[in-house]
Amino acid sequence: MIHDQRAEKFRQIVENKFQIYNSLFMSLPYDKMTNIGMLLPFLCEESKIGYEAGKTPEEIIEEFFKNHTDLQTEEQKTELLFKIIQYIERQVVLFDSIEDAAFPNLHSESDNGTVTNMYERSLQDHKLEKIREKLKDFAVKVVFTAHPTQFYPNSVQRILHDLRNAITTDSITNIDMLLQQLGKTPFVNKEKPTPIDEALSIIYYLRYVYYDSIGELFTKIKTTFENNHFHLHEDLIQLGFWPGGDRDGNPFVTADVTKRVAEELRSAILKAYYNNLKLVRRRLSFRGVSEV
Repeated sequence: MIHDQRAEKFRQIVENKFQIYNSLFMSLPYDKMTNIGMLLPFLCEESKIGYEAGKTPEEIIEEFFKNHTDLQTEEQKTELLFKIIQYIERQVVLFDSIEDAAFPNLHSESDNGTVTNMYERSLQDHKLEKIREKLKDFAVKVVFTAHPTQFYPNSVQRILHDLRNAITTDSITNIDMLLQQLGKTPFVNKEKPTPIDEALSIIYYLRYVYYDSIGELFTKIKTTFENNHFHLHEDLIQLGFWPGGDRDGNPFVTADVTKRVAEELRSAILKAYYNNLKLVRRRLSFRGVSEV
């Protein structure tokens, strides 16, 4: 029953939104993109029928070209397939952004595995003090690694960040503008990312996602489990950073690379602290304090 309710909720706030925002692609000023949006359902249907009939991928594609296009040369066919891939890539990004924006509505703070759920279970099982005792010497360390094929360029990541925010507020104007930008922004780097490029991609997430998320999670655990006799230690959640520091065989990671990545990490955390400081400064308006 609960599964059915979640499935229906997912359909309403993810699948339906995707259908609405996906239609924006049809009106965007991309080269020949409108035609591709119309061709995709035919390619999907030809693929299903061909797969069930035991046809090879080459036969399925040729059947699609024959039935739904008038393309003659291999160059024309290759160009169309390339644009189809570009189009689908951007559809995947849109769907991911919609799903990310819907996360708070799809998951409750009391779901299994959450801090609230653990607290309620510990109360029911009379194990709250045991959990507090465990928290005195417990810590979790999240270690970040990097693989070049897993990351969008920073230019795409910035669009994704803005797109999620626009979807959260259902701002059609901003979504339309960001999709236009997405259509003109390359998804693939011309050159293989360097260890520094990989590190910078991860640092982006550290600064704009994990910095706030870890603080919020720590505060949640602190307010849930602390009392007058127990105080949570500050290093409960720790971070490790592999990119630019894997000196165990990666020939591209040199001492200079490691030093540069360390500097970037230091700079990123100072910028994050500075943003918090600017917020705090607005509250420090007292004589003898504001001047300092």
